[in-house]
Amino acid sequence: MAEYGDVSQEDLKLVWCHVGRFFHSFAILETSANELFEKLFNLNATFFLLLVSQLDFGMRLELIRLALRRKTVNVKGLFEPIRALIEVRNIVAHSAFGPDDDSARNHGVLFDYVGKTGEAKFSERVQKLVGGKPDDSYISYDVFEDLDGRMKQLTKQLSELAGACIPLSDEEFDDETVQGMRDVLSRNVIPLKPNEDT
Repeated sequence: MAEYGDVSQEDLKLVWCHVGRFFHSFAILETSANELFEKLFNLNATFFLLLVSQLDFGMRLELIRLALRRKTVNVKGLFEPIRALIEVRNIVAHSAFGPDDDSARNHGVLFDYVGKTGEAKFSERVQKLVGGKPDDSYISYDVFEDLDGRMKQLTKQLSELAGACIPLSDEEFDDETVQGMRDVLSRNVIPLKPNEDT
């Protein structure tokens, strides 16, 4: 990836524009999911603010999925694309990036990305979403345009669900749903070792 001094301001502004618009659309998508979460679980403003900051987007999304399953709402094809977008968001947020300097490709953004496995390539899920070669860390401007359109469509679906759903009733919190929620909330938790001195 070229240093900033080697890149024109016009190329940098184009990259920043695409990345910035991606984050803007993602934030609106996440806000729509938060509104659905708040409605399904009938949270007051204080409890919502306390709870949402403690749960990552993936956890909130899984809790929404569990709640909608109890309501027998057909949401086929809604959650997997959002999970893929969360992964793309994490790549964009946590990687250095700049304009692609390979003139053989359509112009786009090159990411200095290393995945959880230590490999400098996107996961299969992200590759499927953004295209490109298996060993590439590149997203074209055309793909950023497509991702923006997808996020707008998913945001609309979430907003429509929030407008149509009512909060879960006590009866809908059956044992299976409660256990599923416990499983979601206990993920990535490292148990604290008790202090042996007390």
